[in-house]
Amino acid sequence: AESEAMKVSLSKAGINHLKIQAIEKEDLQLHPEILEQVELVVVSPTLENYVRQQFNIADRVMVFNFRLDLDNMSLLKARLAAIQSERTTVSG
Repeated sequence: AESEAMKVSLSKAGINHLKIQAIEKEDLQLHPEILEQVELVVVSPTLENYVRQQFNIADRVMVFNFRLDLDNMSLLKARLAAIQSERTTVSG
């Protein structure tokens, strides 16, 4: 439920140019290979330590504090844009 709520809030904030897949902790435990296929992992603070300890993807983890206010969403949009721009520059 937490990941689905995060997905909805990102969509409401206009962050819908990304392919977003909501994944629960139980699904990660059953299918850890999922995280190897993504460019960015956005997690809630409750999952941050688990994801950082269990998977070798620290450079792709972004913590999402689940609060629905415009300032947080604007900051998240800016961070995502910077990551996307950096990856375009590096690969291009």
